[in-house]
Amino acid sequence: MQIIDHKISPKYIRELLVDNSKIIALFHANWSNFSIKVKEDFLKEEEDSYKNIRKIIIDIDKNRDLLKKWVLIKYHL
Repeated sequence: MQIIDHKISPKYIRELLVDNSKIIALFHANWSNFSIKVKEDFLKEEEDSYKNIRKIIIDIDKNRDLLKKWVLIKYHL
């Protein structure tokens, strides 16, 4: 697993959305202990499905603006 701090620009998102099979979840950026636990549980459950596919999880804030602080890219190559 690798955490990458991308600058999430409109161009980056447009390129990403060309192949939306890479996106597995969009989470609301609520940094409570509960929401962090939900994200961790989700990742554990989905971990077995990462087979030769790049998967990305992106947080969005309450205004649907993308945040750059939690972009997770997972590779199994």
